[in-house]
Amino acid sequence: MDHTAFEHLVALNRSVDAAIDTLQKLAEYPELKNEDFAVQQIYLRERLADTNLRILHALEESELKANGDAFKGRRAYEKKTRDPDDCYFEVMRREEERKQLGLPSVDWDSAGHAPRHYG
Repeated sequence: MDHTAFEHLVALNRSVDAAIDTLQKLAEYPELKNEDFAVQQIYLRERLADTNLRILHALEESELKANGDAFKGRRAYEKKTRDPDDCYFEVMRREEERKQLGLPSVDWDSAGHAPRHYG
């Protein structure tokens, strides 16, 4: 992710906040003390919030894609470096856990399948 995008978003928010502060100071002048001028400040704040949401959504989508790409890369590496016998070690570990919990051992058939239980 491009961290400068967040820096730009913060800068945008600071700039708009400064503009709104300036508008509030201008609203103190009698000529500008009307409802239309106050509503314009609210519209500006609303547009900023909408812009923030759109930018954050786009950054979220970008980050989700980067996460997916990283996951695929990690899985490919693990697949390449994984020992095929690891699955048997995992089964042995799980059987030990079952034994410690007082659960019966799973009877595996000659093809390596656990028995099916039909309700």
